[in-house]
Amino acid sequence: MPTRASERGAGQIPRKARSSASRGPSTDTWHEAVAALDDASTGSERQAALLRFAAQATRELPGLSRHRVSLVAMLRNAALAEGVVGEFAGQPRTVIDEVELPTFDADDILAEAALRGEVRARVLDEELLTAAAVSWLLGSRSKNPRQYANGLRAKGVLVAVPHRNQFLYPAFQIDAEHGFVRPSVAEVNVALGAAEDPWGVASWWISPNGALGEERPVELLGDVTREQALVDVARALVENDAA
Repeated sequence: MPTRASERGAGQIPRKARSSASRGPSTDTWHEAVAALDDASTGSERQAALLRFAAQATRELPGLSRHRVSLVAMLRNAALAEGVVGEFAGQPRTVIDEVELPTFDADDILAEAALRGEVRARVLDEELLTAAAVSWLLGSRSKNPRQYANGLRAKGVLVAVPHRNQFLYPAFQIDAEHGFVRPSVAEVNVALGAAEDPWGVASWWISPNGALGEERPVELLGDVTREQALVDVARALVENDAA
């Protein structure tokens, strides 16, 4: 006569085994998780213990397996909440409520302003072109005549200084006879950052330069051999600033 064990058929799990498998983690494991919660002294420690507890449950309790994705998403949102992250971050080491303002000398500030004004005045004494005039000299016949020149200014190819709601272009940059931007001018302007510092670059062109024997860079334009010296001096200046 077949035994009860054989009647269950091959592959069936004994009832006792099924009961044991469905219980999940041991009682000791849950006691350890509860103890970790009890021992937590800060919000961040409690949050960490809760997350570990929930993560363990989703791994070991068969009934929760089908909800694992949703539970993980909920736990992640909870763990990354601003308050929880803030607790993990802790408190700032130093908070300064009052600061001592730096002292300043009004005369020094006015002197600097006057010097900058003098530099700008020298630039404004040069022959200057509007954007429309530059575009016309360069052969642009766009319906918006300023657009072409403004594009060159934005790229740093041409230096232009802001003045009374418009940009003015030092005329020495253009070879008016042949209708193009002087190549050495374009190279120097880009190297020195004309787009970011138009007044500084414009001043460089018209100021005596020790590296050029106290000649002004603008005075070397038109001499192909000497124009290369302009480019070399400008590159050296940029390299020295970067060092």
